[in-house]
Amino acid sequence: MLREGVFVLRWGAMKRREFLAAGSAGALAAALAACGRKSAEIPIEFAGYDPARAHALREPWRAPAGITPRKTEVLVVGGGVAGLSAAWWLAREARTQITLLEMEATIGGNARGLTEHPALSDACALGAHYLPSPARSATELRLLLADVGVIRGDTFAERPDYDPRAVNFAPQERLWMDARGDHVAGWQEGLLPLAELGSRTMAQYKQFAALIESLMATGAFTMPSRLDATALPARVRALDASNLTDWLMAQGLDDPDLHWYADYCCRDDYGTRAADTSALAGVAYFAARHGFHADPREEGRVGADNPTLTWPTGNGAVAEKMREFISARQAHAIQTGCRVRRIAEVRGGVEVDCERLEGNRVVAAERWQAVRVIVAAPARTLPHLIEGCPAPWQQAAKSLTYAPWLTVNLGLSFVPGSVDGSPLAWDNVFKDSRSLGYVNATHQSLHTRRTRTVWTWYRALAEQAPGEARKQLLDASARSWVDEAVADIMRAHPAVGAALEGAVVARFGHAMARPTPGVLLGEHLANLRKPVGRIALAHSDLAGYSVFEEANRFGVRAARWALGSG
Repeated sequence: MLREGVFVLRWGAMKRREFLAAGSAGALAAALAACGRKSAEIPIEFAGYDPARAHALREPWRAPAGITPRKTEVLVVGGGVAGLSAAWWLAREARTQITLLEMEATIGGNARGLTEHPALSDACALGAHYLPSPARSATELRLLLADVGVIRGDTFAERPDYDPRAVNFAPQERLWMDARGDHVAGWQEGLLPLAELGSRTMAQYKQFAALIESLMATGAFTMPSRLDATALPARVRALDASNLTDWLMAQGLDDPDLHWYADYCCRDDYGTRAADTSALAGVAYFAARHGFHADPREEGRVGADNPTLTWPTGNGAVAEKMREFISARQAHAIQTGCRVRRIAEVRGGVEVDCERLEGNRVVAAERWQAVRVIVAAPARTLPHLIEGCPAPWQQAAKSLTYAPWLTVNLGLSFVPGSVDGSPLAWDNVFKDSRSLGYVNATHQSLHTRRTRTVWTWYRALAEQAPGEARKQLLDASARSWVDEAVADIMRAHPAVGAALEGAVVARFGHAMARPTPGVLLGEHLANLRKPVGRIALAHSDLAGYSVFEEANRFGVRAARWALGSG
């Protein structure tokens, strides 16, 4: 019927264009019908976050009689990257007893990976899938990567010696361009549109590159970012008052391809359209790392000096290495399936009530006594968790909006070839699509030939208001999301539906804080960064957007505070 990358079946009356015309409503069923299979035969299910677990936090809490007492010195609430970073720093300092309580069955938060699943042949990411190589100024992140074996030798070398298995193999990125004018549909190397590049477009690319370079020269853009807004030049502070689309237009930059690329970058990092993203965040996407390069050859040289780090399970691999590091020093520090319901400062310490879960069933309740508590949970949860939540924290929680996010992992029985015959890359993006494309989860494999693979398709629901998108995320079936993924990918890989042997869908209703205009330099984030009594916060929300570097920075910052050195 099919062999790797080649159709050997009869299409009959169903042509490729009719598959695409079927859209997300029936692409999978049509693809399967063409080779005598039924959609119901394909195992498809949700994995990762269970919305019901988190929604239970809205319900009033009443501690049951006979709640079990527990004690620790520093208690961390939340096992995402920020919570793990706090626990990692405390563990390496070895000066206090640590307990980390995570509601889900596995740690990692947005960086979670999936090591195995019956519907998939290989490990894959459920969320964030890469980490840019950190600058020397990102001291704590460099130390972390050294502690978990990703950096070898000199931790602060200009060009660190990375574990070669973590360095993104070539080919890394490509962009699918649909047929347009004289241009034939196909893949191009790199993600900046170049296929129909005219002199006007290139002139705007170069103008944008010069603007980014001049902003980098101010020294204001770092990763992780600077905390003191008053120390930023007025030119940089002004960026937060505008959205990125309007700012580009104000600079005379109106080229559609440049605007598409800016929008893609915002959706990819922030889950938000360029028209809804602070120009400060949009500029920082480029200026806080290695700039913007209109010449793809220059982009290639920069990439060689600053490699992208990735693993089959994405950033979940780093989260797992952190868990191993912490557990090797304090065996029972990390405890999963623990839903925290109440945090209250009391005389001499802090009380933390939690429910022990098996699935969604509560099997026990505990009351922890701690000297200090680090809450590494999203700001929106603070009024539900903290008894008498401080007013500035409540106001900050209301000020942030969150972007919904989705991944679909497709288990494929063979590697579907591209219609233009080009080789598979790690990151594969479609220009005219609402998706962010797909990542080949087996790209880092050392096997010389693979017969089965997993492709991780990413979707930020940025075209709708967040509330409407969350409703769609909850109401739509897993199968409907797989339909959309298959329809999207089929434009370049017609055999993807026929190759499908199972799929796993992961939903993130509040995946990341949205850096809308006015958020990054507003007072609310500054208030979240200030500990109150014996409680401090640690989460990427404190930066106003969700990236590994910021979560790590705020986790370490809270850990230092807990040790009395912050």
